[in-house]
Amino acid sequence: MKFNTLYIAGVFVIAGATSNLFGTSVMTQESNSDKFFDQVNALCGQAFSGGVDHDISNVSRYSDQKLILHIRDCSDSQIKIPLHVGDNSSRILIFTKNAGSIKLQHDHRHQDGTSDDLTLYGGYNTASGVANAQSFSESTESTEIFKAFAKDRSRPSVWSLTLNPEEITYQLVRPGMVIAFKFDLSKPVAHPPIAWDLSTTSHN
Repeated sequence: MKFNTLYIAGVFVIAGATSNLFGTSVMTQESNSDKFFDQVNALCGQAFSGGVDHDISNVSRYSDQKLILHIRDCSDSQIKIPLHVGDNSSRILIFTKNAGSIKLQHDHRHQDGTSDDLTLYGGYNTASGVANAQSFSESTESTEIFKAFAKDRSRPSVWSLTLNPEEITYQLVRPGMVIAFKFDLSKPVAHPPIAWDLSTTSHN
């Protein structure tokens, strides 16, 4: 039942990506965006272990990997969150708040710190967001990135982040694929090795 709820929510987000089907006012959206951003920011400096919660895809590379979400580099307008998959530290989620909305980008790096061709894709939070959960619909710029560097990827994509007192869930929904990662907030873990966007030997 939990899976069905998550999947249906993702489908509704795709359906409402280009129009406000939920009747949420701009004022409410801004308020929920701020509250959501503040909740994530409150976890800054901590790392959490997790795993695959559910997976409908042809992707098997996550199933037996140790996952660590590290919330770091936080300010009033931006939060960077590396997602470590085993020994792979190439993925960094970037949440940027501006004028009442939040932009999500996926910063992908090579081990030497250089940017991957497929990088900085994402989107803006949708009008259906609430204080503890926000979804981000694929932006026009991101569609162009996928067309150039991931031609076979199905579109559109919708990413979401959901928080509750016990856990945080990061989910991707796109045609033919639903995958969600869940992280335990009750037991912070030691910081992972530095993500590949950093050239120094330590971070907050």
